Amino acid sequence: SNITSKYITPNADFYPQAWYEPEENTLYVRNIKVERTGGYNHALENESNDGLTVVFMGNNEFRAKNSSSIFLKKNTTLKSYNGDTEENTLYTWSNEYEGIHVQNKATLTIEGLGLKVYSEKHYPLSAKREEGLYIKNSLVKAFGRSRFYDFKDITFENTTFGNPYSASHTYIDISDTDPSHYYTLTLKGENKGNLYTSYFIDTKTNFTIKGDGSFTDISRSQGIRAENNRGMTLRIEGGCALNFMGYLSTLKGMTGNETLEIDDASVRLGLRYDESYEVPKVSGFRSIITNGCRLIGPAGVSVEGGDVMLNGERCKKNIAFVKSEWEKPSIDNASIKVEDVAHTTATVTWKQATDNVTPKELMRYLVFLDDSRTGNRKHVGEFIGKDTLKLKDLTPDTRYTVTVKAQDECGNFAFYNEKTFTTPTDKEAYAAVSGSTLTFYYDNQRAKR
Repeated sequence: SNITSKYITPNADFYPQAWYEPEENTLYVRNIKVERTGGYNHALENESNDGLTVVFMGNNEFRAKNSSSIFLKKNTTLKSYNGDTEENTLYTWSNEYEGIHVQNKATLTIEGLGLKVYSEKHYPLSAKREEGLYIKNSLVKAFGRSRFYDFKDITFENTTFGNPYSASHTYIDISDTDPSHYYTLTLKGENKGNLYTSYFIDTKTNFTIKGDGSFTDISRSQGIRAENNRGMTLRIEGGCALNFMGYLSTLKGMTGNETLEIDDASVRLGLRYDESYEVPKVSGFRSIITNGCRLIGPAGVSVEGGDVMLNGERCKKNIAFVKSEWEKPSIDNASIKVEDVAHTTATVTWKQATDNVTPKELMRYLVFLDDSRTGNRKHVGEFIGKDTLKLKDLTPDTRYTVTVKAQDECGNFAFYNEKTFTTPTDKEAYAAVSGSTLTFYYDNQRAKR
């Protein structure tokens, strides 16, 4: 009921607590610091208890100087007491070995936890090529060498990966070079991270990314690199989406013997940023095979052999393979607002549309303005992921009609309801907008019929 040790001390100013509930097979820890030195002396070790759950409360720190801080040979879950990733945290680190190491075909599950893992000379989280890693509803910061090393099956579900402390090291690193072996990443829900300039995946054998979820890098990741001169396949399938928004993002075959397959999935490479640093976006593969998706990019872009080409050269412009679909975007509220109408300006706003393939950040909006005096329609704006336009150079005392069109990456579109407004004359202080409510306030004693 009360586990004590000379190695367990308070973390910060809190009283340390640790206890085990055998009926639940759960170890509870609260505000503890565990520090170990010497070989094979781990802060937490699970040698034989299959299905053990460790629940963290408050702020906890595990450290092992000369061995892995957490060493697991059986299926183990590390989770927060209530799912709060800021209130319940674990900082685990090692000087000479892994922060967390998994063996014996075990699976490590991390759920609802604020986790920071560090290894000074080794990998933050590592395995022996037969183990699993499932990270769910967590905030993970891993720094040191490659973050997730040699896990056979990885799942990310609604997880955020924090800023890296070492920009050059890969997130998912597979060192296995046997072309008969297969590794997987399953995406569930929305996952995001700041990869800075590191590769998201660097694999030396067959690797499949699948699931119905997404991963979005909000920084400048270099994307995915595949390398095996005996042949391998990098496969992206099952409706998942990879969004690498930075200008360095690529899909790259390193020896020319790698195959890229994209089946009913989306991969976006740098669509939100200018091409200030030009690199071939998809190149070096033996072949590129696509099914159920379309290539989007500059006019003339195409797949030729193992490269994406533009004007006879490897394409260096931002491109995307987008899952094919024919449903138009969905607009929850199709009303347009026109506000702050002055003699020559007005502000137009609309609610962003949603789509089953295109994320909100990449939805395209086209705005048109009809002039009642001339009868002409003018295209006045085109935006990606925005919901506001300031109209300028309008004519006083003129009736206008504004139209907004939402368009997804595949070209499907939906219109908002038109909105009509009139700019004031030089003598008018305010403008009238159709559909507005005008309220008069007056003194009953002075009202006249």
